[in-house]
Amino acid sequence: MNARVATQADLDGVLALLVADEEFFTGRAPKIGLADLRSRLARVDLEHDTWLYEEDGAAAGFGWVEPEYHPRSFEDWWEQRRSAPDFDPTLWFLIRNGDEVVAVVRNDPNRKSLG
Repeated sequence: MNARVATQADLDGVLALLVADEEFFTGRAPKIGLADLRSRLARVDLEHDTWLYEEDGAAAGFGWVEPEYHPRSFEDWWEQRRSAPDFDPTLWFLIRNGDEVVAVVRNDPNRKSLG
């Protein structure tokens, strides 16, 4: 068993571990995808706040420490969204009734592996 910090490159293996765990305990496949995991870990400093246990080169355990919640500015949020590998503003919609904005929908690609 090898223990180390996790990296972005490990997230596919971590996702496989989480999916296998959920299937084992619930008997059904979860609707979680890589985009969901990345979103969940977006505020986690992987280099300092994670640990990954590997056995025979595969993820066998994974953990992280959640940072304290601190409100952030729109500019910080926007920079994070814009630089995300799955950023796709074509999935965002503004609905108007005449000149009035009546609704906004901000979608993310591949949420819960639904495309």
